[in-house]
Amino acid sequence: MNDALIDFVEARLADDEHVARGVAGSGTWAAYLEGGDDGRAIESTPGGDPGAVVGDEAMTMHMIRHDPERALRDVASKRAIIAQARAYSPELEHGDNGEWAFDQVLYHLATTWIEHPDFRPEWRAYVDR
Repeated sequence: MNDALIDFVEARLADDEHVARGVAGSGTWAAYLEGGDDGRAIESTPGGDPGAVVGDEAMTMHMIRHDPERALRDVASKRAIIAQARAYSPELEHGDNGEWAFDQVLYHLATTWIEHPDFRPEWRAYVDR
């Protein structure tokens, strides 16, 4: 197993969780289209909080699809993938390139944070193959 890669992914998940939990309110977002004649709101859940006024519908949809609750579900999902892979890692078969299948999954999970200064160039090279 690639311990540095595991540490990197787990640290980024902790960062994402910390940011999502730091949002005030219910953790769900509502976004409203600026200048809309019908005053319509596009919400992730009814009564979402906090609200934001956005002039672009695509940006509005992006914001509500990435509310803190969804971010926390994403963190939990990735942690579950890591936990399950760890539980079965002794029995995992090698891939064609000789890397453990678990490492392959981790490389792909890590690309979420490819712009992070701790992301190692050799991890990107693996994913770009």
